[in-house]
Amino acid sequence: MSINVMSYGAVGDGMTNDTVAVQLAIDTAYAAGTSVYVPKGRYLVDTLNMPFSFANTLNQGNYIYGDGPFSSIFAAASNNTTIFNWSQPVADKFQFGVEIVGLGLDSNGKSNCIGLRPHAVYNTRFKDLYIREGFKNCVEIKNQGNPGDVDACNHLMFDACRLEGASNWGIFSDLRSGNNENSFIHLRNTTINRCGTAAGQIGGGIYWRGQMLQFDSSAIVTCVNRGLYIEGGAGLGSNILANSLTFENNTGMSIQCYGITVMEFNNLQIYNNDNYKANYGIWLNAQSLIANVRVNSAKIRATSGNTPYTAFAALGANLGAGTIVVDDKQVRWDLFGAPGQTKYSGWTVV
Repeated sequence: MSINVMSYGAVGDGMTNDTVAVQLAIDTAYAAGTSVYVPKGRYLVDTLNMPFSFANTLNQGNYIYGDGPFSSIFAAASNNTTIFNWSQPVADKFQFGVEIVGLGLDSNGKSNCIGLRPHAVYNTRFKDLYIREGFKNCVEIKNQGNPGDVDACNHLMFDACRLEGASNWGIFSDLRSGNNENSFIHLRNTTINRCGTAAGQIGGGIYWRGQMLQFDSSAIVTCVNRGLYIEGGAGLGSNILANSLTFENNTGMSIQCYGITVMEFNNLQIYNNDNYKANYGIWLNAQSLIANVRVNSAKIRATSGNTPYTAFAALGANLGAGTIVVDDKQVRWDLFGAPGQTKYSGWTVV
């Protein structure tokens, strides 16, 4: 039977600080092995720390659900709030089967706030969440501390979520040099919108290095500077698969990549108009190894205001010769070809 946060004193009136009541409900539900129910309301909270069992390698995670992202809302009560925070100080211990469903998260005008900060969680689903306006990062995937897998996040799914208006990143992988153990991250029917607005920062949709990143029917839209940013260096990222992924009206670059070993796109869309200008669609700069990149089908639109503009650019000393491939027969060009616009540079075109 679910535990109702209001049964533990939460008010949800948008004025009362409900941190103590909500935290007590979460802790009690976890100890009892049941879920937390958040009825319609606006709950002001400081950081909510998810309880963590260390009894086994895999331990039951937290289940928290509400009445929908426009009804059940957690709003930051103060600066530096992380609304849902997981923290794991013990090596080789993980939370398994975490679910956060049907909630809205709001920075409430407070500064330096994070929506979700998962750490050492396995088989986690964030579903029907709307993380809106003013967070530093909507999601910050923590992966710091001990080397290897002992503190990694694995099998995170963002399903029917909207991440919007973060000053730095929609999703930020908090990486350690030489480590790529944020693995099996999946975005399905999810939109990242208007992220990366902080002055002087290189922000945008997703900052990623890890293993096995997958997109299905998802979009990165009107982000500033970068849509998807892929680090190179030690602990090189590997294996990205994108099916029906749209980059629309992101300024700067849709994809900026410094190192990757496998990346494949099916039904890719990259769109820009005169109000949201870019210089590149996919920009690969092989400071580390870049190999086995393939675009199987795509639609590219860049209006005349996007100039200079290169849709597919690849350069650098560590570029895998002949492995950076685009199937030109399956690319449709829309409003493309103005002076200063280039289709391909450095790619193998088949």
